[in-house]
This record gives sequence, C-alpha cells and structure tokens, in this order.
Amino acid sequence: MLSPFVFRAYDIRGEYGTDLDEEGMIRIGKALGSFMRKRNMRGALVGGDTRQSTPALRTALIEALKSTGVYVKLCPQNSFGVTIFTAQREQVDCCFYVTASHLPPNHNGVKPFYGNGLSFVSDEIFRVGKIAEREKFVTDEGKQLMDANLTNEYIEFMKEQFDCSGIKTVLDCAGASTSLIAPKLFKEIGLKTREVFCEVDPALSVRDLRPSTETLGELIKTVKEHRVDFGVGFDGDGDRAVIVDEQGNVLLPDQVAVMIGKQIMKKGDTIVATVECSMLPDKVLKPKGIKVIRVPVGHSFIMQAGHDYNAAIGYEATGHMCMPSLSLSDDAMFMVLKVAETIKKTGKPMSKLIDELPKVYRQRIMFDTTEAKKFKIVEEIKTDVIKLYDNVTTIDGIRVDKRHGWALIRPSNTSPTIRLTVEAESQGELGKMREEFMGLMNKYCHEYYETSF
Repeated sequence: MLSPFVFRAYDIRGEYGTDLDEEGMIRIGKALGSFMRKRNMRGALVGGDTRQSTPALRTALIEALKSTGVYVKLCPQNSFGVTIFTAQREQVDCCFYVTASHLPPNHNGVKPFYGNGLSFVSDEIFRVGKIAEREKFVTDEGKQLMDANLTNEYIEFMKEQFDCSGIKTVLDCAGASTSLIAPKLFKEIGLKTREVFCEVDPALSVRDLRPSTETLGELIKTVKEHRVDFGVGFDGDGDRAVIVDEQGNVLLPDQVAVMIGKQIMKKGDTIVATVECSMLPDKVLKPKGIKVIRVPVGHSFIMQAGHDYNAAIGYEATGHMCMPSLSLSDDAMFMVLKVAETIKKTGKPMSKLIDELPKVYRQRIMFDTTEAKKFKIVEEIKTDVIKLYDNVTTIDGIRVDKRHGWALIRPSNTSPTIRLTVEAESQGELGKMREEFMGLMNKYCHEYYETSF
C-alpha cells in the first residue's frame, strides 16, 4: 500500500500499515532509484532509526534501489547525524534515512538527502511521488556493497571540533536513535553526563518524541536535582534537540541560535532564518554587521541557503539547525556540543547567556479552515496586507515587520489551518499586534485556538 499523501514538502512519511508498508516502500525505492539514475547518480547509502518497522522497510528500500541499478551501502541503525556523516565520507550520491523523526511509533517513512548533506527540496520529493504514481521505473542490475559504519570516525571528528570537557549535562534520548551514539560521544568528549531514557526502546514508549516543555518533564527534574550546566532532549532521529538551562527552563531555538551567533559570528558573516523565526537575529546580530537572510519554512531551505550564502548558522523555529562550516546537514549534535563549548569558554551559566538577549514575547493562533480554502484565503489576505503595510515579505505566507514587532500569516503544510504568529518587544505591543492582525484574520476565519511553541 502507498498513499499519495506520504510525499510531503520535507520528507516522505505516513502511518505504517495504513499509508505505507513494505510493498509501498518498494515503490518509493524504485521511484528514488529512477530519480537518481535519470540524473546520472548511482551510489546510495541507506540507514534508519530504531523503530520496530524500520528494519523491514529499510530492507525493502534497498532491494528496490538495487532493481533500478543503484549500488547500495547499508549504514547500520544509528542517529541521522552518524548516517549523513557516513554518506559524506563515503562520497555517495544520495543518502536515504528510514524514519518518521518526531512522529508517533506507528509512523514511518524516508528522508531523502544528497551525499553532501543537503536535503531533497519539495519539488524533488513531489517529482519522486509522480514517478511512484506512474510506476515508470528504471530497470537495471544494482548491488549491495559492504556496510559502512563510521561511528568511531564521527566521534573522533566531534572531538576535534569541540572543546567542552568538564561541562555537566543531562542527556535525554527518548529511547530513540541518538541512544546509539550520544551517551558514548558525550563520555568520550569529556562531558559529565547523567542519562535519561538512553536505552534503545523500539516501541518508543518512554515519552513523546517531540521535545518540549510538556514532554521533557523527567529531563527538567533531573537538571534541577543535580545542578548541571544544561540539559538536552533529542527527537526521534537526532535532527532536532531542545536545550534546557541549569534552572530547568526550556529554551527556544531562536534564543539558542542567536546566543551561539553572538559567540562565533563576526562582521560580514551571515545567519539564515526562516520567516517564522524571531526578530532576535535582527535586534542582536544585524547591528554587529551580520547579514540576516530570511527563507521559507522548512529544513531544506535553511540548509540550501546556508550552503548558497556560506552562512555561519542556519536555523528554523522548530529547532532544525545547521552550521555549514561543519556540515550542511541539520545534525542536532553540532548545536548541542557548541552550547556546551560556549558555556565552558564564557564561564557563564546558560541562563545568564540567555538573559543577555533582549526579551521578546510571542503568540501563535491557529485558524481552522479547509485544505481547499487555506491557500486561497492567504492570497486574499495578501492583497489587503500589501495595501496596508510597507515592510511585507511574501516568500512563504505573509510576514509584516513593524518597528516593535512582526506578524506572520501562513497556511500550514500539514493540516487544514492557517497560522497567525505575532511577536513584539513588550506584552503591550504584543497585545496591539494580536488585535490588529486578528482583525484581518476574522474577516475570513472565525474558529481559532492558541498553541505553544
């Protein structure tokens, strides 16, 4: 089985047994292999996370790729970061990682990347979907080559890049794929680590895979009890992580990215952020002569722009972050170790580093509509907004930047909703912004609710 809806803007995923199964993965694999062969690419690395359904789906994917003439190497189950590092070192054309990342255990899919670490963009994923739908596959004889497991090389590379020995941390791997690498890496790099949910659990039953204030209770409790320097909670495959300061506060990706940017960036450098990200880069980094580039929402956009602009950092509000001088991919381990290094080099507690940033206040309101209407509504609102405001960005939804804040109206890629995000320098300005843009939205949508970040 294979639902056409598994081909999404950022990856290929759905509910296992409902949207896709091994037979469906064979079609996906043949489509990916055909996509490669038509572009004169032949070498692929296949890896995967620790979900119960991953081994069978990974095997199906490998067999399908071989049927199109692709030469395949297998990277044994590990984090996304180790897998993409292995792909880069093995110099393959593409890397396919079987995962559903932060989604529940009964979901799975595949994240397609190029061998250099850049993700397939939306148009390429949809093109693969069309090949799978039409079943016009390339037929040729491929082969499975020797396995490639560069875990030790990955650890040595990280030890060369970061100086964070002696820093005390709590590590929460959610019983997922980073359990296979993070505890060993943290020990070898010299972090003094207490572990939470770091035993592999293929059922993924110990906590929700989306790291947030609501899901990291055990991590937050352990951080407070043992007075460590910081805590980290990973998602299901290791491409996102959330930082907790020494007081148990869960930090926003915007805060972490700008805090790191303050330490490592200089005049003339570039930071890439999506239109959904805070104004913190503009308030803190731009006055230092650092360029702020805005891109559409999606990890593929921050990675591509990070590459194109030779950026020091690329990040988005959900927590994906890349540091292109180290890797083009969004392996969250780079951010985590840079946080540890920053604490060591500055000698300041994490909460102090964050308190040095300006305070901003943010709200997100979700408006219910239909899949058929959401894009049409946003286009109609765009016409009004362009007439009313001067500083408008329309690369992904509608962002309006004002003197004391900004608002973004954007259709969701995954649900029949439109998001209104507002941010301001004070609670008073936030209230004004909310009222102003709620008035615009209420002309078109009347059912709404607030969500947390």
